[in-house]
Amino acid sequence: MWLLIANSECVVAVNKMDLVDFSEEIFNTIKKEYEDIAKILKLKNVIFIPISARDGDNVVDASDKHLGTKVKHCCITRNFTGA
Repeated sequence: MWLLIANSECVVAVNKMDLVDFSEEIFNTIKKEYEDIAKILKLKNVIFIPISARDGDNVVDASDKHLGTKVKHCCITRNFTGA
């Protein structure tokens, strides 16, 4: 996992998703665990992004491997650049 926290906002990049064929079930399990942690830390806005750093999926550009429409913020750089 890669975690960036700023002003009670957080981006969680869930890496290695290529190893589980971008399984939505596995992604949601990981997301739920981190949502529980976010509540303890009182984070207001947490964005979860499934990525494969090795293949570049959802790192710089959105790929077709993004678990459908349930993941709104589809790539890391767009969350930091506002693109």
